[in-house]
Amino acid sequence: MDQPPYRDVTVGDLLTRLARALPDHDALVYGGGPRFTFDALEREARTIARGLMALGVAPGERVVLWATNVPEWVVLQFALAKIGAILVTANTSLRAAAAPAGFPPSGATSSSATRRRPISCRTRICA
Repeated sequence: MDQPPYRDVTVGDLLTRLARALPDHDALVYGGGPRFTFDALEREARTIARGLMALGVAPGERVVLWATNVPEWVVLQFALAKIGAILVTANTSLRAAAAPAGFPPSGATSSSATRRRPISCRTRICA
């Protein structure tokens, strides 16, 4: 892949192409946390995507992510892109009790959080 074609490619496919072209290059480096090469990020995103599909997340579905700037945010973004689902970010200043009220306008039917207490929706995915 001399000149990678980055036009007309989905975000999920972009990661796959980069993992093939640059498998050992850094893709995500988080200070004091994990470090992913493109190959490792691709494998992690595929693993998470399979888990999300097993939970019923389907193409076109909106999934709310309620998280601060954490590496899992990036992994989930790519995992959802591989499924064809849509990432909807939630305001992290919302408290758990107020959060579900803010989700309906997005059309989201699933939620994901990086906190210990999950949010009530059809599906809860928590790290």
